[in-house]
Amino acid sequence: MENFRWQISKKDRATPWGVLSILFVISLAAGAYQLLTENYFGAALFVVAPVIMFMVSTQGQKEFYCEITDEGIKANNKFYPFKKLNFFAIIADSLIVKVKKEKDVVYMPIHFEDAELIREVLSPQLKEKEYEENFSEIVNRFLRIH
Repeated sequence: MENFRWQISKKDRATPWGVLSILFVISLAAGAYQLLTENYFGAALFVVAPVIMFMVSTQGQKEFYCEITDEGIKANNKFYPFKKLNFFAIIADSLIVKVKKEKDVVYMPIHFEDAELIREVLSPQLKEKEYEENFSEIVNRFLRIH
């Protein structure tokens, strides 16, 4: 099998500014309500939470490198051998792999147009499975937190 590799820059993936702005306004309104009801801890949470979400969405890793080889998947500096992976799934612009003996899955950004090619390269090595994301995973993927 020939190695398949891709690279994604933070610039290639648009940050959902509209959604972040709406969440920020809602959070500030909820924080103001918490202040009116003299719940200062709740007010602090509603003010700090969107700031943290904004920082996580805009900061973080600038470049993502991934390569699929005969032995496994190398994502940046981490290697996932096929024998230690349960399955893979492709949802929107993300490759999702489940590592055996770990609770969570690993999200890897992909170019939307490469989804079929990645599926063809991975299918002989790893089974594809329908993956049901929970609400927090959907939000994290949408806000580019993964």
